[in-house]
Amino acid sequence: YWLTIAQIVNFVSLFAVSIFLGNFVDKTTYGEYKYVISISSILYVFCISGFNIVIPKLVSKGLTNIINQAFKSTLISSLVGSLFAIIISVYYHINNNAVLAICFLIISASIPLFNSLQLYSSYLTGYKDYKRIALYGFAPDIISAISTILVSTYTPNTLALIATYFASNICIHGLMYILVLHKYPPQNTPVVNKQAEHVALNLSFMNIISAFANNIDKFLIFHFLGAESLAILTFAQAFPNQIKSVQKNIIPISISKFSEKDGSGINLKKVLPSILLTNLFIIILYLLLTDRLFSFFFPNYLASISLSRIISLSLIFIPINYLIQTYQK
Repeated sequence: YWLTIAQIVNFVSLFAVSIFLGNFVDKTTYGEYKYVISISSILYVFCISGFNIVIPKLVSKGLTNIINQAFKSTLISSLVGSLFAIIISVYYHINNNAVLAICFLIISASIPLFNSLQLYSSYLTGYKDYKRIALYGFAPDIISAISTILVSTYTPNTLALIATYFASNICIHGLMYILVLHKYPPQNTPVVNKQAEHVALNLSFMNIISAFANNIDKFLIFHFLGAESLAILTFAQAFPNQIKSVQKNIIPISISKFSEKDGSGINLKKVLPSILLTNLFIIILYLLLTDRLFSFFFPNYLASISLSRIISLSLIFIPINYLIQTYQK
């Protein structure tokens, strides 16, 4: 229940931000903003990011002091990402792009705390406190959304947007971190041995690969086609990505319901037709409504319509891939 509310709040917050950015910020500024955020997403993972998976398992076993070890290790290892951000900043300074140079300096200063302070969510997961996971999860979404909306309305420039994004997130995540450790103070347990850190480090390599895969397209488009092209692509992906997010939540529930009725596990012959037809209906409905959706919500990005329709066709493969993976398990 609480996690569902958190997902709804996250969706509404992101959509509200998209509407304001799409209507009050010009394409070049928005393209630069998305480019900087995308590169920062890659730089974030140059740390021991696997603690997000390790912490819940150890906390559930009573080894709550792992949060202190994880915070320190993440903070120190994040300096690698900060160093890369400084190198990128120097590159843009040499190429006379002061705005992006300052943006990446902001990122270099933000990465250590940005990574470390968000560990509270994994810590709460270990306690199975889903209510606080949800509440402390969507609070940053709301604060960040309000801050971004205000800036996009009154000072819509790349530097202001980036500074606001990182400042608001660090402040609110810092507050959440303090509140969580006040509610569940780490016990005076022995420091977890280096095996936990080794496991977290191995998991981190997978996060690096995933971060590159999810953001490399934005890097290439920005450098070869420009900021406006990146902005057009981003809004073309907006609605399909939200549909994809809904799919990933609904499909597992649908499979579970079918399995319960059947009583003999997953039967692809019964599950597949219903899910595929529903998915096809959603895609066709989106194709029919694309013009109206963009005209109403994003009138400045009508150039994204054709590309968005093409991207939406890829949604047909999401349930198929998920069903195959589930069946193989």
